[in-house]
Amino acid sequence: MGSAYLIDPLARTVTIIEREDRASLSSVYALLKCASVARYSLGGGDLLYVDEHRPAGGGAFTCKLYPDTAFFGRALWVGSSAAGEEKPPICR
Repeated sequence: MGSAYLIDPLARTVTIIEREDRASLSSVYALLKCASVARYSLGGGDLLYVDEHRPAGGGAFTCKLYPDTAFFGRALWVGSSAAGEEKPPICR
């Protein structure tokens, strides 16, 4: 089990959650309440999964590692080591 950040730009919240199922994307889809995600590398093994479909009236957020991109929809920031083992995300 590992912790991750669940980002909800509409609610303007970032919540630390505990993830149990890391073996498939189905748990990511369930957490983000979506059917497909885009994956972005945040360096150091960390990944950002973002709902690919812009929700109607939804908010947006930005990430300093992708300064020209606004992310719409919910997102999950998952930390992992270079070896692929899950660990808490690192704020840079």
